[in-house]
Formats: sequence, structure tokens, C-alpha cells
Amino acid sequence: MKILIFLLSLWIALPAYSHKCDCPDDQKLTEELPSKNESWYNYWGVGLATAKYSFTTQAIINAANDEYVLKGISWTADIFGFYFPLGQNAMLGGILNSRGGLSEENNGITTKVSSWTFGPSFMYFFGRNIGDGWFVRGDIGVTWAKFKVEDIVNTAVDDDQEGFGLLGGAGYALPVSKETRLLFNIYLTYRNVKDMSAVSTIFSFGVLL
Repeated sequence: MKILIFLLSLWIALPAYSHKCDCPDDQKLTEELPSKNESWYNYWGVGLATAKYSFTTQAIINAANDEYVLKGISWTADIFGFYFPLGQNAMLGGILNSRGGLSEENNGITTKVSSWTFGPSFMYFFGRNIGDGWFVRGDIGVTWAKFKVEDIVNTAVDDDQEGFGLLGGAGYALPVSKETRLLFNIYLTYRNVKDMSAVSTIFSFGVLL
């Protein structure tokens, strides 16, 4: 948790050492470019995720005597996304992808799950510049998972664990002003920690500023 707080604090502080630039003439908004080329970008997104979690915690094994699988739909969010351009069509940065709100009761066992992945993120746009047209995205990072299990005798496990996560997918970006772009996304994610693995499909939209 201390690592997460440090990384978030560092990423939030980055804009204080940068600014939206008055770009050179050849990078200013023109009739050929649908949006302005920036010196850095900020991204936020929300959506829904269809998730499948596989658990092997001892508490669940004791209660169910088998591997426990949790399926369902939960919310997802991209927050604290800061990117820096690599040319006119690509950008590299870091982002926190979170997922939570998944809860299920099965055979007297109630399971609640939340997870986060923070790390480097890359986007490449196939349009005229960043924030225009079809794009692909790939992330890799550290994953934190928190799950709470309550069985029929009120035995509870409230656990935080660390692992790794991957995200890959594509979408379409629509510039709505010279500094604002709407992104519509579909991603696949994989998260793995000591006692849990998860695969999910994410449908989301966001704003790139």
C-alpha cells in the first residue's frame, strides 16, 4: 500500500513540472489536424467489466472443498492517467486501472472483490495525430487485489495481495475540440496474485485532455 501511495503521489505531481505547451508552428492546430498536439496528456475513463475470478485461498478451500470461481459484471475505471507523446501518433505514460464492486453469494459463501493495476501504458493512434481515429493500447504493471470472504460460520478473510497485471485492447478516438478527445474502448485484462487470477473484458469510454 505504501508503494501504491508513493507511485500515485509521484504521478499526480508530474503536471506541476510540465504544462500545456505553445507548440511550434508545425505542430499547432491546422486544418489537417483534428486536435492540438500537446506536450503531455491526461486520461480518465469509466466502464463495465465482465470478470471471471478464480480463487484458491485456504479459507475457500476449507469451506467449499474445491476451487472457487466467481463470475459477474463490475465497474471499472482508468484514473491518474498521464502520457507523454512519442512523435505525433504514439504516447507513453502511466495509469491506474481499477475494478471492483463484484459480489456473489454461493453455497453460503459471500465473496467481495476489488483489484487495481498501476504501471506503464502505451497508446498508438492510426489517425492523423494522437486522439484521432482507431488506436491500440497496452499496459503492464503491479496489481493489488483485495478480497473478503465470509462463510456460513462467519469466518472472514480480508486480504490484500500483490501480483502483476496485463491489459491490451483497442478503441476509437473522436476529437470534440482542439484539446478534448472522447475514447471508446474494448480491452482484455489479466491479473494474477498469490491466491487469485482474473480474466475480464472491459467496455469503457474516457476523456483524453
